[in-house]
Amino acid sequence: IDMKDPDSAIGYLERVITTNPNNKVVLAELVGLYEEREQNGFGLGFLQEVYEKNPTNSTLAMGIGQMLAANEQSEEAIPYLEKAVQLDTSPGASTELADVYSELGQSDKAQQYYELSVRNATTTEGRVMAKVDLISHHLEQGQYQNAEKVLLSIELPAREGSELLAQIR
Repeated sequence: IDMKDPDSAIGYLERVITTNPNNKVVLAELVGLYEEREQNGFGLGFLQEVYEKNPTNSTLAMGIGQMLAANEQSEEAIPYLEKAVQLDTSPGASTELADVYSELGQSDKAQQYYELSVRNATTTEGRVMAKVDLISHHLEQGQYQNAEKVLLSIELPAREGSELLAQIR
């Protein structure tokens, strides 16, 4: 791919996604190029067309939801992100959905999906990242005791954990 020629790169990546809609790396590149070239409307149309042929594809649902959310179309993003969460239990989709609900001021739903991200994380690093998102949510809501409780559940070296706890308090 010649990234000096984004239009050719977009065409190539679209062909790849058409034949292999599960390729997360290519989808991420394609979404980035649409945004960079300010072709979000065209990009959404293309991805939605591919998604109609692949309605059980969590990667496409997630990509469309992310593009909609990035374009301040959060309400429209929700069904796609909910579908992505239904199809893919990895924390990424539930975190994206939680972020959208948080942005819309739906704190309870946001918390529900941040907590789902924590439960679905399969690695220590993934759990820590999901818990940090949950802590941030609690802090934004002024729920300092809840944030502290989640922080204390993270397996960190003692020094790092105490420094973070001091910042919350």
